[in-house]
Amino acid sequence: VKEMGIDGPFFNFQSFEVVSIPAPFNDLKILTRIGKGREPFYGMDKIIALANHFPEIVFTAVGTDGYPGHILPLNINCIEWTDQMPELYQSHALALRLPDHDGLSPFVLEAMSFGNHVCYINELPNTFHTTEISDVIRVIEDFQVQLKTTGEIKPNIS
Repeated sequence: VKEMGIDGPFFNFQSFEVVSIPAPFNDLKILTRIGKGREPFYGMDKIIALANHFPEIVFTAVGTDGYPGHILPLNINCIEWTDQMPELYQSHALALRLPDHDGLSPFVLEAMSFGNHVCYINELPNTFHTTEISDVIRVIEDFQVQLKTTGEIKPNIS
């Protein structure tokens, strides 16, 4: 945040935990936060398109139990809400934040604190600025190559 010229007091998020350097991820799973009843705003249509494009990848959508009127691909798991966010961050290499518009999202900050790579609609240091689905597809494909080449995805600890 200081890199952005913001100097203010720190506050703790519920699932923040002081950890050592995160371990590399040995598979590619994708985590997102979708507000129940606000699925279109939070980008559920984009998540569905990505899940259809990458049927071999597990997508986890926290905050909703589905998408009324839509049949979700089998590789999207919805979790209405959970107190197991630390475990989800630690098991998902990539976090997506793709709403119509956004402020500085606590979800993005939490994900980064756990070493997750983040695709974000806003420009923020150490995230992938992804305004189009094609941007997200490129990032996912790059991680698939990294995983195939090295057997792991290094955590985002820049």
